[in-house]
Amino acid sequence: MERWFPHASGPGEGSWIRCSGEGSWISSSGAASYAANDRAALLQEWHGGRCRGSLYSHQELAVAYALGFEHILILNHRNVHDEGMQKFIVSNLPRFDDYKQVLPTIAQAVMEARWCPNYSRQLSLVRVRWSDPMPYGDHTGMQPLKQLHGDIMNGRLDRAAYNVVAQLSSIFDLDRGSEVALKDKTLLKASGFLGYQQTIWPGDINSFDLLGVSWVDQRLIFLNSSRDVRPRAAIIDRVGRYRMTYRFVGENYPVLTRTLVFNHTGGDDPQLPEVE
Repeated sequence: MERWFPHASGPGEGSWIRCSGEGSWISSSGAASYAANDRAALLQEWHGGRCRGSLYSHQELAVAYALGFEHILILNHRNVHDEGMQKFIVSNLPRFDDYKQVLPTIAQAVMEARWCPNYSRQLSLVRVRWSDPMPYGDHTGMQPLKQLHGDIMNGRLDRAAYNVVAQLSSIFDLDRGSEVALKDKTLLKASGFLGYQQTIWPGDINSFDLLGVSWVDQRLIFLNSSRDVRPRAAIIDRVGRYRMTYRFVGENYPVLTRTLVFNHTGGDDPQLPEVE
């Protein structure tokens, strides 16, 4: 029988762990961020009242080390020998005598370390920034825009993120307390590239055009999107405070959802949105 539990696996990281009948804990990403040896699940030879740990736990620790995981929790049964990889790793967690002690011990350790539930080895929005006003042209025509770029980082060091795309999924008017009708939920422009999808290499950062403020009428906000409708219509046409939710996804990567709060003043120097 196999049970799954949500967990955080390091500063800025988070994933899932499983508890298997072999007494081994491993993160679903394939690298052990929690490892636990339990003698009750091991049919091993006893040596002086102690038994050997699971070979799988040692393999998982080796994989975690090879993949660069530095922040891990190791939890061991009191009667398991310190051997293999475990022998060279210092653990400050108390040993356990019963499975019932495992989850409370891990939960307490995670809270004390102030780990974040967001798994860092995936896509992440690392910053937003304004460009200088410049003409932007595409299949719908040309207009001068001051563009807001969102920089997306691939936190994996062993895998490229292929076909990464972005979408504005919703707009909420905070001043009026209501949703803004959004007709354009198509793909957003990859900044500096031809097209609306891109590859982000391991550890690299690429950008998407999140929105564009018109430099003809600064009340108007447009999207540089793949929507094939002419003329391009503004998604916002009056000043106010807006909560805008974006989604980013690549092949074999989970969907990243981030929300920006934009105080749209309609002036020449737009404020940088707050990332929630």
